[in-house]
Amino acid sequence: MVMVVEEDPCESPKEDRGRRRQRPKVDERDHFSTRYMQPEMKTTVMLRNIPNKYTQRMLLDVIRAKGFDSEFNFFYLPIDFRNRCNMGYAFVNFVDHDVAMKFMNAFEGYKLEGFNSLKVCQTGFSRIQGLDANINHYRNSPVNYVSIPEYRPLWFVGGKEMPFPGPSQNTRKAPQHGHRPRP
Repeated sequence: MVMVVEEDPCESPKEDRGRRRQRPKVDERDHFSTRYMQPEMKTTVMLRNIPNKYTQRMLLDVIRAKGFDSEFNFFYLPIDFRNRCNMGYAFVNFVDHDVAMKFMNAFEGYKLEGFNSLKVCQTGFSRIQGLDANINHYRNSPVNYVSIPEYRPLWFVGGKEMPFPGPSQNTRKAPQHGHRPRP
């Protein structure tokens, strides 16, 4: 008898678990850098260890259910286009620093329900900070133009979703459905 076990495309390969990717060094001239920002000015939080099968709407529903409905104005859950699963982290910008801190306290150590996952949320401030910086960064990102709306960043005003601003410069299109553009 032969048993075939299929790998879940949303799970990281075992040999990759626990290994961190090195981030490129941030240029001091990078206008998105928070290197010199005062801690009390930070409003954008990175939420990590999200179960990979969570969708944008599922995570937004949890955030709203925990009392942050009109308290954030930017949300982005990056997606692995090849596997069509989230990458395990999200970015949320809040209306002020105090709300960001409340969110961090509410979600640090929180276990998102709905899937058989052992992941426990971790929070921290994002490298890119503030609504304007996030919009400026993502409006020129190829990810803002993917064909599936649920894979794009979102902008909110008073809890209502708004059309995301168009590009301020020419952008290269993002891969569609797992296909990468050729150089």
